[in-house]
Amino acid sequence: MTAAHEVWRAGVAQLGDAVIVSASKGVQTLAGAALVAWGDTRVRGAFDRSQALRMITDRTPGLAIIDYEMPDAMVVAAACYNAAIPFVTVNDDDAVAASGGAKACVSSPFNAARLVDALDIAMGARVRR
Repeated sequence: MTAAHEVWRAGVAQLGDAVIVSASKGVQTLAGAALVAWGDTRVRGAFDRSQALRMITDRTPGLAIIDYEMPDAMVVAAACYNAAIPFVTVNDDDAVAASGGAKACVSSPFNAARLVDALDIAMGARVRR
């Protein structure tokens, strides 16, 4: 198991909650690695629409990373948009992501460095550690 997976499983605390909405282990690992590189964040996982919506309404996370390949991803994105929660999408269509209100989109080739850049854009270029 990689260090990013350990972070994904354990959740690291300090900066606030980040919700990763994806059933894909690849996206979870990518997002976990990017969040570690970006700064200390408590990582929460949501594997379907109902879990994601519950986390968004109950916890009001500071950030969401949404896998647009998931069923109902646009519903989760709309909930984030309506709650003024910045979110980044992982998908191959930047136009679809932007029309849904995404602050940034990471498209192929997917890697942690590109996601870190997208997190900077989504969060207003906040200073990383």
